[in-house]
Parts: sequence; C-alpha cells; structure tokens
Amino acid sequence: MSTPNFEHPVVVVVAPLSADSELARFSEMLGAHYPVLAIHDASQIQRPAESSSQPPESGGCGHSLDGNSSYYNRLNRALHPMIASGRDVLFVSPDFEFSSEAVAQLARSLHSDPLFGVAIPRTTHGGSAPLPGLADDGAAADVLLSLLPPIKQGLYRGGPVLVRNSLLRTFGPLCGNERDLCGALTRLFIRANRRGFGAVISNRALLRATRKDVVRSTPAILYDGASDYYKAIKLYSDLPEDQAEKLLWQRIRTKAESAVLIDIRNLQAAHNGTAQHIVSLLSPLTRLARQYKLELSFWVHKEAADFHGLESIIPSGLIFEVEPGVVFDAAVRLTQPWSFTEVRDLARLASVNFHLILDLIAWDCHYIRMPHYDGVLRMVAEFSDGLFFISEYTRDRVHRRFPSSQRIPYSIAYCSLDPREYFSNPVGKVGSSNEPYVAVVGNKYFHKGLAETVPVLAKAFPETAIKVLGDVECDLPNVERLPPGRLDHDSVALLYRDAACVVMPSFYEGFGLPILHALSFSKPAIVRHSALVDEIREKTNPVGEIIPFSDTNELLRAVRRVLARPKHAHEPLPPCSPENVVGWEQSAAVILGAVTDALSKIDFNSSLERLKFFYLEDQFAIERAGWSNSTQNAVIFEAEAPE
Repeated sequence: MSTPNFEHPVVVVVAPLSADSELARFSEMLGAHYPVLAIHDASQIQRPAESSSQPPESGGCGHSLDGNSSYYNRLNRALHPMIASGRDVLFVSPDFEFSSEAVAQLARSLHSDPLFGVAIPRTTHGGSAPLPGLADDGAAADVLLSLLPPIKQGLYRGGPVLVRNSLLRTFGPLCGNERDLCGALTRLFIRANRRGFGAVISNRALLRATRKDVVRSTPAILYDGASDYYKAIKLYSDLPEDQAEKLLWQRIRTKAESAVLIDIRNLQAAHNGTAQHIVSLLSPLTRLARQYKLELSFWVHKEAADFHGLESIIPSGLIFEVEPGVVFDAAVRLTQPWSFTEVRDLARLASVNFHLILDLIAWDCHYIRMPHYDGVLRMVAEFSDGLFFISEYTRDRVHRRFPSSQRIPYSIAYCSLDPREYFSNPVGKVGSSNEPYVAVVGNKYFHKGLAETVPVLAKAFPETAIKVLGDVECDLPNVERLPPGRLDHDSVALLYRDAACVVMPSFYEGFGLPILHALSFSKPAIVRHSALVDEIREKTNPVGEIIPFSDTNELLRAVRRVLARPKHAHEPLPPCSPENVVGWEQSAAVILGAVTDALSKIDFNSSLERLKFFYLEDQFAIERAGWSNSTQNAVIFEAEAPE
C-alpha cells in the first residue's frame, strides 16, 4: 500500500451522528492526519483527549444540533472556522468505514484540476458512485478499482463527497431540510456547476458501507428549478465507462463458474447448412462446459428453438429474451453477425466478445451484400476479443480483406470433418426407380453454380436422372428439383445415400458440408476445385473420394467415370474414420478453450473501446434529433434562491 500524501488539508464532517462511540471510531480510523467534526442531533459529544502527536486542530469534536430550524444554522457555524482555515471538507455519514489514505486519494483527485469542485469516492453501497451490484466481495472490489483509471467524470447525487474549500466559501452556507446533508450538498453542487465547477470520481478512494441499506442517491423530488441537473442525470445514466465497469465487475467477482452467452439468434426455423452447424455444436458445448468451469446460456428465437427441438438437446439454458440487468463474462456469436445491433448487443452484455465467421460470401458478392455489411465486418475485425473460423480458407479471406483482424487471436473451429457424424440410416428411397442418379446440391444463389452445371449435366447424360437440391431454371425432362430448406433430415439423407455421386458445383464456400454428407455414405463427391477443397481432402484423408474439377470437361469426365461403374458399386457403404479425427466435440473444445483463455486475461480497455464506439453512434442520433427539436440544445435559465 502506498504512503498517503497529506499535502491537501481536509476536515472530515460526520453527520448525523447517533452515538458517542462513532466519533471515537472515526478518530481512530483517520489517526492524526485529519480532524473530525461530528454533527450530532441529540446530545453533546465530548471531544476525545488529544495525543501529543496530534496537531492542535486534529482529533474530534462534537456539536449538538437540535430542531429542524436551527440544524443548518448551527452546522454552518461549526464549519466556519474549518473553512476559514482553508481546509476542504469531506462530508460523510457514520455508515462508512475508510482510511486516511482514501481521504488523501480523494483530495488528490479533487486538486488534479482547478475546476473540479467536488470529489466523489467509490462506495460498496450507497452514495453517488457505488460499485456495480452488491460489492460484498472485498477482494474483488479492490481488484476492480485497481484496473480502472484513477479518475472519471461524475455527477453528485448524494452520499459521501469531498467539497473544495472555495466552493463552500463562495457558494455557501449550506441550507436544506434533510439531516443527512445530501440535499444541501446537491444544491451547492448545482449552483457551483452553473459557474463551471464539476465533479470527479476517484477510483482510488473506497469507502466501505457498514450496512447494505445505505441510500444510493438523494431522491430526485428534492430539487425545484434544476432542469439542468436532471438533464445531466440523464446524460450520465449510460456512459460507456459505467457500462464497461459493470461488465468488468461480472468478470472479477468470485463465482464457481463463468457465465457465457452463446448467441444463436441467426438460427432459422429451417434446415440449412448454418442450422446444421449450430445444432450439431450444442450438445458437445453443453457436455464439455463444466470441464472448463463455464455456465452456458443459449440466446435463440423461440420459433427456431421449437422447430429444431432444442429443449430436448438443452434441457436448461435457453434464453429467448435477456432480462434487463443480466450480464455475462463472455459472449460468443456462433455465426457471423449481420448487423451492428447484434454486435452492440454482445458488447453491452459481456466484456469478452467472440464472433464465428463462416465465410465472406455476403461481402464479396455484391448481389447479396447489404449496404451496411462492410461496416459490420470492419467493426468485428477491429473490436473483437477473438475470432473463430470454420476453415483456414475462411481465415485467409478475412485476414486479406480486413487486415486489422490479423492482430485478433483466432482459432479454427472446423465443422466436423468426421463423415461418421453425418451418417444416418433413413428408411425408404428417393423416387420409384432403382437406376443410379446424379445428385447436385446448391440453392437459389448464383455462387452455388447450379445455372452453369445442371443444364450441362442434363444434356450430357439424358438417360440419367439429375436430382437437384436447389432452385434452377431447367426444363429438361431428366431434371427433378427438390426444394432446399424444406426437406427434413431423412429426405436429404436419402438423396445422398441413393445417388451414384454428389456434385457440388459451388464457386464459393466457407466449408462444404455436402462433401461430408456424401462421404458419410461413401459416395464420390465431385466438387469445383478450390483451396478449401484441398484443405478438406487433407483433413479427411484417407476417407472416400473427393474428385475436384476446374471446368466443364473435367466435370463431365468425372461423372461419366462414376456412372460407368457396375451398379453394385453405387451401393452405400458405412463411413470410415479419418486418420486424424476432427469432430464436433473437438470443435466445441476449441471454442470453449479459447473463451477460457480469454477470460484468464483482464482487459478493461477492450470492452470500453467497443462501448465507446456505440456510445458515439448514439450521440450522432441525439444530435440529429436536435435538428428538428430546437429546445434540445437551448440554454437553461432558471431562478436561483438568493444566497
């Protein structure tokens, strides 16, 4: 503990006092460094005997202040010699305990700027700057304050406060109807603030409340003619520093498990690759969480939860709406964000934010790209605490397009590369024919390559059925279109199981789940070549056939070779295991491990910078509102009571 600096003289005023023992307690706490003036409203308190080490004005003295009419008159008379001596005055109720060092820190904060009129201490309960939540964890409270900057801007709303001597001389005496002095001191602050004096909060001065029911702040109904003050209360109600502090308190307070929010609001009530990725991760995430001392909550839309039967997968932990005031240690967006709102939600709910990136298709392809999406990805690349990519291929795309993302810790959390995890045993078959067919998978989007592929295949193999999972304009008789997103799991599995081969002509993917579906039935996967395909081939080695093609001729040759095989060669076979298994459980472990590692490091600034970004965005909205509301920016002149 550092040695207090007592260069700024202070008198400590304790009011209202109710017992003689309290005066002795304060004198003992503060030793010989600061005199104590105890204001008692019932009986005279004798000044304790002074030790030889005390300066003449130190020690404690008591004043009896009976009756509402005379309370403040007698108070001001008792204060007068202390103010005349040039001392700043710390007003505090007997409900707090603190050290002389805390007083010294307050004084240092007050005098760090000549226009700081009052300095506000941090408190465990009550006052103008209480610690977030119920700060009964003493060790955590000390850690929290050590991580915060020494001072921050504030607003006096009652409770303990150190008042600059010149304010009491210039804007005093105190007056009011409340014996706890909060109302009188707030009126003094309002008057002084109109002359330019502000309030500073000292994060190095902590006053510990001796009881939990200490009033947090003075009731707002006390102040007439103070519209400017209430305007300030509103402005100070949502500062990014205060939001970041609440999130930091959640991080450091003592608890058995860290609370982690898994954001899966992008899960739709439909069957698609994104849904399979999310749903497949839920069980291993839930199963492994306790090993990492994490308590997971899954934020999801109820319609999607019902559609995918999530309550049977996660019996507890589903959240449809986050209750006001609830915060978490970390938040993980299990699919990439699509809006600033989604990023802001996580920034305000947890001090550690992770985002998982599937691909950059919606950024690279202008026909899909939303006007704001570049900003969203820039935000994620700049302010995330960690990123997950489902392939090295996606990582490389993100790093090249958003260079700032390269400094952010990342992990590759693959979709399962184990074909056995995609295998199912559906009943029935696709259609009435026993002849082999070619399955082509995609959807309505141009980059899936159906328009370039399906007509060519249908014309090259007119006697072979071409079953297309996706939307494509092709009226040839051997083409059958199946609606993507509306088929259940068994119907999709049957499509893969009974096909002679599976063609995935997509030009751009983040992973390529159809490849694993084909391999789960030991069917050849004929796919458009890319670095991603090479990556999947390496990770699934030596399982199955992944046949790349680069142009139409290579595609047709590959399909012709498969169709030329004996009929029995098209029968499905049980899937094999890759040499190095990377399944859903391994992916979940990567995610939870990265979150745990991030939680082991306390970084106040990372969370604060995110919150500042959105605070400034809100400030723009407030400014724009003033364009049509001229009263918003008007100067407030209200009559003041005569001094």
